[in-house]
Amino acid sequence: MPYKTTDFPAGFQAFLSDASMDSLVGSFIEEHTVSATFYSGTVVNGTTVTLTCGEFAVLIPQLAQTYGNDAVLDVEGVLLSAGNFVTSQSEQQISAEASAMIRFHVHTADGEVVALELLAE
Repeated sequence: MPYKTTDFPAGFQAFLSDASMDSLVGSFIEEHTVSATFYSGTVVNGTTVTLTCGEFAVLIPQLAQTYGNDAVLDVEGVLLSAGNFVTSQSEQQISAEASAMIRFHVHTADGEVVALELLAE
């Protein structure tokens, strides 16, 4: 395994095998939750971002139909699994198969409800 190749100008170069990536990421996901939530009202670059059901109406019209266009929501993503990594030194690329869950939490008068849960594999 080479330590550095002059074919690519990157100062930091990592040489990872497919099996190493499968093992490392698979073990990590078994022991730790990999997730992120975008909360409505989050400040991004000094601007408060408020997500509403109406903004997702083109993709998921049932959200706006059920809760109204102005209902505020949070979006949560959870990585459930990742594997079958393929690494390519010549293309400087790593690819993998993964499954994830996306949840839409809508703020209602009665509190927050999980309005929709999508599973992507």
